[in-house]
Amino acid sequence: MWLLIKNLQRSRVFRGVSSNMYVQLTQIFSQVALVPVMATYWGLTTYGVWLLLFSIPGYLALTDLGISRAATAEMISYVARNEHSKAVATYRAARVLTLVASGLGLLLVISLSFTVFYQDLNENYAIVGYDVALVLSLLALYGIITLQNGVTNAAYTASGAYALSGYIVGTMFAAETISAIIIVASGGGIATVALSYVVIRALGTGMFSLIARRIAPWLFGEHSVSWRDHVAQLVRPALALVFGSVAQAISIQGTVAAVGFVAGAAMVPVFTTVRTLSRIAIQAIMIVNHAIMPSFSAAMATDDRARTRELMTTSVIVTLICSTAVLVPAALLGPWFIEFWTNGAVRPGNAILIAMTGAAFINTLWTPISNLIMAINLQERFAYAYLAASLAGLLICFPLTSAFGATGAAISVLAVDLFMLLWIVPLARKIGVLNLRDLVHDIPRVLQRVTAFARNG
Repeated sequence: MWLLIKNLQRSRVFRGVSSNMYVQLTQIFSQVALVPVMATYWGLTTYGVWLLLFSIPGYLALTDLGISRAATAEMISYVARNEHSKAVATYRAARVLTLVASGLGLLLVISLSFTVFYQDLNENYAIVGYDVALVLSLLALYGIITLQNGVTNAAYTASGAYALSGYIVGTMFAAETISAIIIVASGGGIATVALSYVVIRALGTGMFSLIARRIAPWLFGEHSVSWRDHVAQLVRPALALVFGSVAQAISIQGTVAAVGFVAGAAMVPVFTTVRTLSRIAIQAIMIVNHAIMPSFSAAMATDDRARTRELMTTSVIVTLICSTAVLVPAALLGPWFIEFWTNGAVRPGNAILIAMTGAAFINTLWTPISNLIMAINLQERFAYAYLAASLAGLLICFPLTSAFGATGAAISVLAVDLFMLLWIVPLARKIGVLNLRDLVHDIPRVLQRVTAFARNG
């Protein structure tokens, strides 16, 4: 056992997986710990105001426009090919674009908060006892500071320190949560908590950047390649990432809205509860898949076909294990578990469980492959098709929900995922990301290698 642990610690992918798990745990800790504390000490009204205001950083994240993720893939490829000057130019281009876009977003929020919406904000939320426009501005500043970490993370990932980046970011989450709990329990209000988020995130971001200088000193020297030449290279893949995110939001949130509109609010919990249960598998798979992406980018950049095949096979094995382990029990025991989980409030039928777990299984097949396509910045090859499919799925969701209730909505989700599977697999084969014959041959070999690795190192 100790030999296995020691060997795994030398694996970059395993370190990435453990880092992703740490970030997930800190986020779960934040969600679970803050709810009872804030609801108890502030009351539901003030807590509700906080939740509404705290959604602003999430909206501001859209001002990133996919720039940091596109830059990460580009930088990994350049570093793998030892083209550090181009990696630096990409990093600087991403930094400038993110600063400009996020700065404009911050100015927009602050100006609207203190002009157009100032009176409405303070009249509607006067119960919290603070200048709500000020709180909103603080949270907007928090969101903008957080955005800068995406570009810094690109430096970590390109330098092989993906796991360290996750540990630092996760620790920021934990520190912010602990600080908020202490302030709220001590009688502090939403303005003080908002300020604490800004201060801790700013300090953490500064430390994050200082460590990046030690990890990747080559990023901060003089280089001949101009960052302006790389701006255009980031725009197309970045916009494709944005459209992909919009497509996912339409597929997930748009379907919920359609169910509520057609079948009524009472049917929404049935749909969302079943969907939440069925998506556990994809969330588990993404922990591993995201850790594989940096190594996959480097392998594709250097045309290391053996490593590429190994990583793809590993991703498929994880997909099959996780989807089978979660979705088979969900399909068989789902009605009993959901009834127990919701204390009898939600009682889904077998039809919606079969449709939703079927959609989730298909989703676990195509989403990890699409992420590996994104790892080489070719997401524009499928993002717009995904957007079109999501819009079509939303359109057919209305008549299907009218005819079959929440089960109809699940069928529309299933149709979108099936379309994407039929789009992604041929695309992955065409661009050399996936070879089905090699995959079938490699699965037993990779399993044997993992076993030998665990035994002997």
